[in-house]
Amino acid sequence: MPSQVSVRIELDPKTTQRALGKICTKICEDILAESQKNILELDLPDTNWLMLSGHLGKLTPVGVVEVERTVEYDAPYAGYVEYGTLPRTQTSGKYPPFENIYKWVRRKFGITNKRQATEIAWKVCNKIYYHGTDPKPYFRPAIDYAMRKYGVDINLTQKI
Repeated sequence: MPSQVSVRIELDPKTTQRALGKICTKICEDILAESQKNILELDLPDTNWLMLSGHLGKLTPVGVVEVERTVEYDAPYAGYVEYGTLPRTQTSGKYPPFENIYKWVRRKFGITNKRQATEIAWKVCNKIYYHGTDPKPYFRPAIDYAMRKYGVDINLTQKI
């Protein structure tokens, strides 16, 4: 004699949103952790501004059974690191901000001699102006990792 069981699940919208929120938050936490690991592996930290600018956005109910949460890097140059840049000769035609690059050169290479730091900073500015910068993806690989781990589709929206 065959036996059969019938299981019916009715989802309460509030309970569903809470459960989805927990899952969504876990996925976002993994993306944030993996992207920060990538930043360290790519030797991107300088002032740690990029690393420190990473955070989870607010959990937002989108529908009855849908929630959304963002992972964000607020450093103004985050998108340029991720995607690289075209030569300035093909875009704005403006030189990169010398003062910022000068300070970066001094920090990154520990150069105290102003003349030497100025010379290197101008070389970096010229390289960016004429050749752009190479992408150093830290975010997209973290998203790919999360999609493989959880078997979900994740949309990347980029604000530059």
